[in-house]
Amino acid sequence: MSSSEKKGQRDIGRFTQLNYGAIEQNSKKLRQCKTQESTTLPHSSEKKLVHSSSKSLLQPLKGGMATIHQQHRRNRDLEENANEPTEDVGLVSEKAVAFSNRRLESELESVPFSTLLLLNSYVFVYALITVTLSMLVLPTESEILFPSNEAIGLAGLLGIAGISQLVCPVAGFFSDRNTSRNGRRRPYATLGVIFALLALSSLYISRTYYTVGLIKALSVYRFLFIASYCVLMVSLNVSYASYAGLVPDMVPPSQYGEASGAMALQTTLGSLIGVSLVGFVEMDPYLLYMSTLTFVAFCLWRYVKEEQYQNASTQELGCSCDTFYNIANVYSISVKEEPDFFFVWISRLLYYTGMSAQAFMQYFLRDVIGRKDDAVIQTALVTMIAMATGSLVSIPCGIFSDRLGKRKPLVYLSCITMSITFIAWIGAHQMLDVFLWSGLFGIANGTYLSVDYALACATMPNKGENARFLAVWGVAAFIGSTLGPLICGPALYQFGRTESNFRYSREGYASVLLIGASFVLISALVLRFVKVA
Repeated sequence: MSSSEKKGQRDIGRFTQLNYGAIEQNSKKLRQCKTQESTTLPHSSEKKLVHSSSKSLLQPLKGGMATIHQQHRRNRDLEENANEPTEDVGLVSEKAVAFSNRRLESELESVPFSTLLLLNSYVFVYALITVTLSMLVLPTESEILFPSNEAIGLAGLLGIAGISQLVCPVAGFFSDRNTSRNGRRRPYATLGVIFALLALSSLYISRTYYTVGLIKALSVYRFLFIASYCVLMVSLNVSYASYAGLVPDMVPPSQYGEASGAMALQTTLGSLIGVSLVGFVEMDPYLLYMSTLTFVAFCLWRYVKEEQYQNASTQELGCSCDTFYNIANVYSISVKEEPDFFFVWISRLLYYTGMSAQAFMQYFLRDVIGRKDDAVIQTALVTMIAMATGSLVSIPCGIFSDRLGKRKPLVYLSCITMSITFIAWIGAHQMLDVFLWSGLFGIANGTYLSVDYALACATMPNKGENARFLAVWGVAAFIGSTLGPLICGPALYQFGRTESNFRYSREGYASVLLIGASFVLISALVLRFVKVA
């Protein structure tokens, strides 16, 4: 028997002995009240008075006993959460982590908006790098690296970028259990930044050497580029998974919507500025990446103050089978134990599956609108308009969701609006139509992004594993973005093929846009199963 249980039993016994006389006295009075009720009080109102009086006689006794039992249970819970052994060396007791984080979460104070922007600043550089790489840099590099078949080469490079995101849950697993005096998040994030800077330096130097002729063999340049690119993407995602845990660690739940709006703003600004500098100003992308990444990492290390995580074991992670099982289990989500987070994950996957229909926008402008010569530039303008309008609504919608206390209504609104945009694009005949509907598309996407992150934070089942669950949440976007083209591509070919090679009809693009609208609407319907937020 534990010390708390013994203490609880002694308290109960002492209370009973000290109040034994009061118990007997109250019992006699209760019997007298019942006798009076049966002989002298025939009216119902008087009976109710006697009943209330008799109940009040026992109320102090019940209240005192309940207080002791409650204190006993609290002592026992505190002892169990503080002393419960873990199954593996270095792994955190789930009950202890959950108990401690519930207490810490209630003690979090509101943070100013400038702090929310700082905590989400890595999202800015991550969006700047990934968007410009996929839209502008990799297509150009693929023409050099794979001159015989640049399309297949580009698809392979984009596949590497997607697969590298699978490292995020593992990085989050180790970040959640980090007990460094510099905090849980910054050490792993800084390590990822260092390797990313080394990889970017390698990309810049190898590209320069190949351009001036110091590297003459294309195979050597191809090897250096692919190797450095793989290191870059893995490092960026390790840092992203670590930094993602900062907001739920340091921001109270009442500000999750505002934090989600700040994240959406950083995402859209990073994409917009990156496309502008690389696509129109023609700034060297690798120098831009290195300077921006260095500045953001310095600001986060200098101005974000993390406390040492005290709830995890200070011992190193062991190499037992249980340890490797827990690492392999970081990708799992239990439908029974974590239903809200599971349905949020499914909804996000479906949303990005539908969103990926816009990947065919460049071909749509070429074949349907007739912009054969400048389809790339027009696509960049469409993207910038959508990002600009999205940045305007992200913060107001995030704050509004906090005050409303609900996230799902805004998701419903954004998904319906985006579906309308997809359908409207089918009937577009000139660029002005496309630009106008792109602005509405950006507003819908900005509204969704303003509560997307807040939904994930609100439904995380274990607040002690913020980085791990947010990384799993991020994988849903990768799967959806990969699954969408696999569905829309064959549909475009099946319903839109013409006699001209590599040209498709309006009917084919209509099928693609209808598929996108359908998946976005289904993602909103799935959220009806989420009970929280």
